[in-house]
Amino acid sequence: MNVEFVEQLKALSNIDIDTHSGSYELVQQTVRFLSNVENSLIDVDDLEMLFHFGNLKHGKAARDRNIQTSNLLEPDKKAIIELNEKISLGNYTNSGLDDSHQSNGNCGLFAKGRQTLKNVVDKSTAQLFIKMLIQISEMQDSSIDEIFNIVEKYLSKPLKGLGAGIASQILHLLKPNISLFSTVWDRKVIKTK
Repeated sequence: MNVEFVEQLKALSNIDIDTHSGSYELVQQTVRFLSNVENSLIDVDDLEMLFHFGNLKHGKAARDRNIQTSNLLEPDKKAIIELNEKISLGNYTNSGLDDSHQSNGNCGLFAKGRQTLKNVVDKSTAQLFIKMLIQISEMQDSSIDEIFNIVEKYLSKPLKGLGAGIASQILHLLKPNISLFSTVWDRKVIKTK
């Protein structure tokens, strides 16, 4: 690896994930709040919400609808709606009215492919995947081997309708400093029905 090049990249002003796109903060905070929800109550609406947080085509109003239909506790919904408002005001370098493709307050990094998980993913897949997200969200990035083992354990189970592309998008937004998720796909441990 070219260490000098990596250091140059780190020094760029728009490389800071915490200021680049509100999608990182939305996913990370929401996963933390989903840990307050009984796992049996989690459903496809909750996974759809996380998926849409990373999708450029879903603006503030769509994200608000996703938050409202989720199973988050009411105080947590309110906190995420307030964060969504902050994002829509352009408080991130990759959101707000300055970007022509994001003039509706969009955030996110992904725009191609599937636009909904409804009628594709089932409740048990949503519960399993979100349970894994909660578990690894509480871990330090430096525990990469342990995180990898957990991800591999969960993603080696059949996940109806949840392909590697969607899984890796959400995982990236949750743990952006870990590049293991492409490795998971390379090892072909993600099983889909």
